[in-house]
Amino acid sequence: MRNSSRVLLSVLCVVLFTAMALGLSSILVIRPTPADGANISGTINLNITTDDNANLTVYYFINITGDYMKNITVATPFNESTNGTNSTFANNFDTTTITDGIYTLTVNATNASGTTVSNSSVANIRIDNTAPTITVSTANYSYFTTTTPTFSASFNDTLSTVANCTLYVDEVALISNHSAPNATSFSLIATALGQGNHTANFTCQDRAGNTRNSVLNSLVVDTQAPHVATTTPAVNNTNITNGQAHLNISINSTDATLNVSAVRLNITNASTSFVHSALRVDSDSGSVYWNLTLNLTTLTEGNHT
Repeated sequence: MRNSSRVLLSVLCVVLFTAMALGLSSILVIRPTPADGANISGTINLNITTDDNANLTVYYFINITGDYMKNITVATPFNESTNGTNSTFANNFDTTTITDGIYTLTVNATNASGTTVSNSSVANIRIDNTAPTITVSTANYSYFTTTTPTFSASFNDTLSTVANCTLYVDEVALISNHSAPNATSFSLIATALGQGNHTANFTCQDRAGNTRNSVLNSLVVDTQAPHVATTTPAVNNTNITNGQAHLNISINSTDATLNVSAVRLNITNASTSFVHSALRVDSDSGSVYWNLTLNLTTLTEGNHT
């Protein structure tokens, strides 16, 4: 029993002295960046701090199938404590050098003897250098009869579940949805647009900072009815005799916002109602009026409006 104890003590001493000779220590990686679940794009800063002095670190990007896609070695710490308590390593990394996707970032720290004594992982890092695509549901050349129209769109992104989407009207940001859902239609309501022609588009930024602008659509806001004036007959209470088979009616219709597209005449008495469409006439002087020839034989005798 004593011999066994002596043998075990001898083995422990050998291990201890060997460890001291090799300089083995328990180096742990703390505060690695990027953090778990980060969405990143472009050039980022890989930054770690160890709880003991280390000579170099190696960063490994491993995809979801377990393949090692990239490794970056940082041989010199930019900050190392004089009392041997920690080392800090940093390195810029261009994420466009590897394929977009979800990765595990594994960091190895090595001590003075060249032995790797730390292996720390950061999970679910989403490298995303592709901007979302945007589909605008509101049609181009839409006409609105309200000064607060609603615009609808959706975005699609492979790696971002939400995006910050903003509605622009006449190149001015009006309203945003800071958590618009991926592949799902959302709507934004514009505020207090003036009468007339406008342009509108969406901008969406995914969680990695990639931004895309949608197509620029045209729209018209028109909440005012056109002005209508009947020039012939000239006045109300016009008497029409049986000897007249037809009546020529001229109508002058204008709109402050849009061109008038159609004029219809509604003739009503106590029992019947007729709707007649007028014909647009463009005069040589550039003015526009509408003309209608009314067949009086289709009307009964009596008062009509």
